[in-house]
Amino acid sequence: MICTERYVEKANAGDGGVGYEKMIVTADLMKGIDSNKVVPVIRQQGSHVVPTFLTSKLFVDLSRDEQFEFGFDELVRNLHGAPLFVKPPVGNNPFVSVRQSKPEPQVDTLKELMRAIVTMFENQSHDYMNYGQLVQSVGMSRLLLDIQIDEALQKGLLTQDPDNDVYLTTKGKQYALHNKLTSQ
Repeated sequence: MICTERYVEKANAGDGGVGYEKMIVTADLMKGIDSNKVVPVIRQQGSHVVPTFLTSKLFVDLSRDEQFEFGFDELVRNLHGAPLFVKPPVGNNPFVSVRQSKPEPQVDTLKELMRAIVTMFENQSHDYMNYGQLVQSVGMSRLLLDIQIDEALQKGLLTQDPDNDVYLTTKGKQYALHNKLTSQ
């Protein structure tokens, strides 16, 4: 929504086509408070006014020529959901005892298991990964390793024979490629 001073006047007064557009947009905004369907774009020089019904929305400032490229990049990133800066995760709740809240794992252990398996797969001539060698190369406890192998089996990324040796399935190979787990 391009917000010039005249557009803002008409929107706030509810005049003409702008008033009708305001009704449609306001109804849509009421359905989804955090909707990003409407992005106010400031084009007028010297002021940053937006229609009253959009004052709570973030806007993109394209009013100054020297900042136009940055503002345009911000607009395109907003439309594609690719922000320049990603919000960090929220920290621990200071009002909950540390004993009551277990810490979130910082590493995707399934991905680390799959990385170790793919590395072994790429560096040997046979298709199976020996369980004993896997225990040594993964760098996690056997308990955690067994749990992650079970998860990979359930997701269809691996199969396992009676000797506990594991095999990459086609789905597991696709997972490895998708997550860039190969060395090449």
